Amino acid sequence: MAIIRSLHEEMPKLKIVMLATDDVSESEEVKSILKANNLTALDNWVFADDDSQRLYYEIDPKWYGELPRAYFFTANHERTGVSGALSKEQFLSRLHSIQP
Repeated sequence: MAIIRSLHEEMPKLKIVMLATDDVSESEEVKSILKANNLTALDNWVFADDDSQRLYYEIDPKWYGELPRAYFFTANHERTGVSGALSKEQFLSRLHSIQP
């Protein structure tokens, strides 16, 4: 969360969307965590279906639910999914590699 907050502060025009894979019943806790990390201004969503495996597949058939998960989109809407925690340097490297 701290890295995402830092990226958002340094690059406010960067489009960041957060998706919580928690059950919809955890929505208030998700909101609390976003607020505590100053990330409420970002687009954020929470799974609204109990069948998380189906939702993982709908988001990305190559994703089996490993967390955290990040997607990087090119200007042409091509995406690359990355599982596991990323350092700020790794985020920046990925962002620079997709910039036109």
